[in-house]
Amino acid sequence: HRLVLRPVLRLRESSLAAGANPDAADSHVVAPGPRDEIGELIEAHNALLGRVAESKRRDRAIAEERARFLSHHEPLTGMPNRAALLEHLRQLRPGTGNAAGTVSLYLVNLLQFRVLNASLGSVRCDGLLRGFAARLKQACGPGDFVSHLGADRFAVARMNGEFAPAKAAEFAERILAGVSWGHDLGDASGGSLAVRIGIAAGVRGLDGNTLVNEAELALARTRADDVVHYEFYSPAFGEEAKSRQALVRDLERGITAGELFIVLQPKIAFLDESGVRLAGAEVLVRWRHPARGLVSPAEFIPLAESTGLIVPLGERVLADACSLIRDWLDRHGWAPRLAVNLSASQFSLRDLDLRLEAALALARITPDYLEVEVTESAAMKDVQRTAATLARMRSLGIKVSIDDFGTGYSSLAYLKRFAPDTIKIDKSFIDDIGTDRNSEAICDAILRLGQALGCRVVAEGVENEAQVAFLRRRRCDEAQGYFFGRPVPAGEFEASWVATRVAA
Repeated sequence: HRLVLRPVLRLRESSLAAGANPDAADSHVVAPGPRDEIGELIEAHNALLGRVAESKRRDRAIAEERARFLSHHEPLTGMPNRAALLEHLRQLRPGTGNAAGTVSLYLVNLLQFRVLNASLGSVRCDGLLRGFAARLKQACGPGDFVSHLGADRFAVARMNGEFAPAKAAEFAERILAGVSWGHDLGDASGGSLAVRIGIAAGVRGLDGNTLVNEAELALARTRADDVVHYEFYSPAFGEEAKSRQALVRDLERGITAGELFIVLQPKIAFLDESGVRLAGAEVLVRWRHPARGLVSPAEFIPLAESTGLIVPLGERVLADACSLIRDWLDRHGWAPRLAVNLSASQFSLRDLDLRLEAALALARITPDYLEVEVTESAAMKDVQRTAATLARMRSLGIKVSIDDFGTGYSSLAYLKRFAPDTIKIDKSFIDDIGTDRNSEAICDAILRLGQALGCRVVAEGVENEAQVAFLRRRRCDEAQGYFFGRPVPAGEFEASWVATRVAA
């Protein structure tokens, strides 16, 4: 018992303890025994526990390093991600290396990446991003920290002595030259990648999030101007951003508080050589801010689109339009068809048809009183989904109009597949009737196309007699614009168009 059984039992207890906690297996070794067969067994057992513990610690270190790598790198490109960039910027503090100096950040953005992804497919677009990342690294120097912040956004952080805008601009141009190379992009773009850069600079030790946000603000400025490819941050952008955020909060409140209201612009149908009649109206939205008064749609609509508020805003407009139709039917026994614009965000909703059906049911009106307008660019973002969505709308009896026709990715094959009820000629072509033969030729072609496909054609932005005469000669179905009437509040539209028609 003393020489054999008791040592074996100690080995058993040690093995069980080591098995329960293999990372610390070597802490459960057995005291060495006499130099006999049992002693050799104990020595081998202890050596085995040491190897197990070492292996487990090595595996854990590898796993921790792997987890750290994955948490600090984008899996698609293998480049450092936003977390790694912020950590790198934190480490660039005064007193590390060169005490003096600044750090500059270049935020590099691929424009229209979603359009490319939809048209090329995820596999080709992933290859495109990897190629772009490789080109970007080649364009930078060995000391530059290049990172991939996700999807279409990259960043380059570099150390400087005293920040020099001219040298920063030279580096930005080097990036643009390095990443702009030919690609087989199909019809998604002009065959090259559109790239914009936002540049921010600060002293070492500046909070990394602040630097990234400032570069974001500079990048946002480039999207407002097709000519500008890179932009420097200035403190004025920060004030502008604060003002923008305040307006976002006001808009969110205003949607629920009833500050937004609809206006209507008449659509006129051409009857004969001189006759016209009301064919319907387009519903537009306006915002009366309690402090600022009327806010331009050119200011708050893009704001709503970029923040996601366009969806609740669009729902509010749809509900108000349907409610207005119900009110006119109850009081006048008649109402014109109203056309409501759907944003790209609304149009991409999977349950859009159910939302439209619910709005009609709540107002107790039939689908023939409602028309939805979708821009050509929004319809082309996902052709397959667009075709399915339009088919569901048609099954509900809702009329569909393709807005801004001729300004997006026009394709006769897609137009045939979408089978819209109406196509609208963009105002930019109507404006030049009488002065530009090319614009007239485009208008004429769209009108003939609509007639061949059995679609109504509506001309937008009609403002003078010459345009009206041209459209009449080409047998355009309908027109809208200041020549026939400006957008007016619902009460004024009712008095001018609905009540007078009922009285007649």
